[in-house]
Amino acid sequence: ERKSWQERFEELLAYKEEKGTTSVPQSYPGGLGNFVHQQRTMYQKYKAGKKSMMNAEKEKKLRDIGFMFSVKKGKIRENKSDVDIAIDRAEKAGALVKTSAGYAPTAASGGDSNDLPPLPAAEVDGGVGGGSEYESANEEEAVMM
Repeated sequence: ERKSWQERFEELLAYKEEKGTTSVPQSYPGGLGNFVHQQRTMYQKYKAGKKSMMNAEKEKKLRDIGFMFSVKKGKIRENKSDVDIAIDRAEKAGALVKTSAGYAPTAASGGDSNDLPPLPAAEVDGGVGGGSEYESANEEEAVMM
């Protein structure tokens, strides 16, 4: 039986309510796993400017429920903004350090804290309480690709 996008989206909401995640294994019975996989594929085409069934409204609905558009090698990658990705890279390179006030360049990076104001932790970490909602997902919930 072929179901509409909205019907599948509602199934995904029910799955999230039950399992606490929108990461559905592709082999999940009933076609929901295939739907989730298709959303990721269509999203990549949409972002690349190619013909796709994805649109801004569907993207927003999926993001609003914490859908992760990117998964790789069985591990979930968080949906991060370009700023968050840049911060992660800078931290790994030792050029940025997290402080109680946010993020600041390290002395080792040649940066001066007067050169660049720290990013507020609330904007970087997804708000009060530290980690993002995606950090609760673990490898067992990941979609194997």
